[in-house]
Amino acid sequence: MSPRTFAQINKMEDHRKVKIDKMSFAKGHSFKILNKLHLLWKESSMCDATLLVGGREFPVHRVVLSASSPYFHVMFTSGMAESFLEHVEIHGVNADVFGTILHFIYTGEVEVNEDNVQQLLPASKMLQVEDIEVMCCDFLKRELVSSNCLGIYLFSDAHSCSPLSKSALDFIHRNFVDVSKQDEFLQLTKTVLLQLLESEELKIESEEQVFEAAMRWALHDISRGREALGNILERIRLPLISPKFLENYLITCESASIQRMLARLLEGYRNYQSLAREQQRVHTQPRRASRKCFFVIGGYSRRVGGRWSDTSSLYTVEKFDSFLQTCDSFTTAQLSFARSGHAVASIGGLIYAVGGENDSLIYDTVECYDPALNSWSLVAPLTAPRVACGVCVVEDFMFVIGGWVGSEIAENIERYDPDLDRWDIVGKVETKRFHLGVAEMDGLIYAAGKFQASSALCLHLSKNILEIKKNVFESNLSY
Repeated sequence: MSPRTFAQINKMEDHRKVKIDKMSFAKGHSFKILNKLHLLWKESSMCDATLLVGGREFPVHRVVLSASSPYFHVMFTSGMAESFLEHVEIHGVNADVFGTILHFIYTGEVEVNEDNVQQLLPASKMLQVEDIEVMCCDFLKRELVSSNCLGIYLFSDAHSCSPLSKSALDFIHRNFVDVSKQDEFLQLTKTVLLQLLESEELKIESEEQVFEAAMRWALHDISRGREALGNILERIRLPLISPKFLENYLITCESASIQRMLARLLEGYRNYQSLAREQQRVHTQPRRASRKCFFVIGGYSRRVGGRWSDTSSLYTVEKFDSFLQTCDSFTTAQLSFARSGHAVASIGGLIYAVGGENDSLIYDTVECYDPALNSWSLVAPLTAPRVACGVCVVEDFMFVIGGWVGSEIAENIERYDPDLDRWDIVGKVETKRFHLGVAEMDGLIYAAGKFQASSALCLHLSKNILEIKKNVFESNLSY
């Protein structure tokens, strides 16, 4: 064979092979092997052991199970009695669930659903089939809502599923007020309740919300509540609660016995100066996750006395801590793009920087800041670049109105769905505006003020009202 012909053969695309350095790998080889093993298993051909689970027999290949699970590898290779027995009994697993796991071992396929996940997860963990365990945890993470997150947290904690347990606990912390109104919260043990009440990560507007949640739990079971009341109050930051609020609660408390006991305990807490020094420090500070911070994001800078043409857009983000009364621009993550004339909104504890411009380039990009991670990430872009637009949030959707789109003032209204990471055009404004103010109240969006293209320096006061449900704009000239 001539060298030229050999070179040509080397360059030929062979759908059966993938060329990596000097080794060739057949595509689909591992799949074919697994498929053949599955057929042998279905026919009970060449099986060398039988597993007894819940009164049912499952013929298996020791080598296949040993390769799929450390549990079976130890069982069949450690020299223990099971290594030599033809029939091995396995306890603690439902026969149907075990059949599902075996099917996965021989096919790589499994259906995880709400009917089997509570049995499939502990069984896969016991048998050390890690892939199924991961799929079960991912399924439960996607199912997290306020009404089930506590159950999922306790379930995952009981089975030592740390990633799922952390995700569920984070969800509880972020949505504590709503979670505390669910039936699962009222069924918590005293130990779990106290762990939640002393957490620094509760996302709340005020300490009163923690107090109300704890008292709902106490009143649900009076005898249990009376026994735990002292421990509960130790974990609530009473100095941060208005005395008037506590007085009103005592007046309206539904249980006379809880009311009397609560009054006595609160009297003992009136003078919190008597607490130990360290306890004072903790009890007089807001919880870490509830402290309010202001963020100053992007914008432009110009030297004092400089010309407008000398301005430059900024990457910087400054954070002001309202509790510590400090401003930090050094450790807070910067924007990915320098922006000015952009709009900013917050959904679910995340901050979004929308559109804007830099050096006459108008952006369609949108960045999302996670304060917990101190990092920015890009999300779906606008349908068109915008600068000097207005933005507000309604029912966890973000609406963008007005602003410049190229050389024209935008008339389209865009809506962002953070769950789908998608922008949609949902309507048009009656009056085109830029540098406008936008706010939401009672399901209506108010767009106030405008610069008109025909009179760029003239500010006109009026208002447009967008009724979200009907997607209709109404004009009202009085303001």
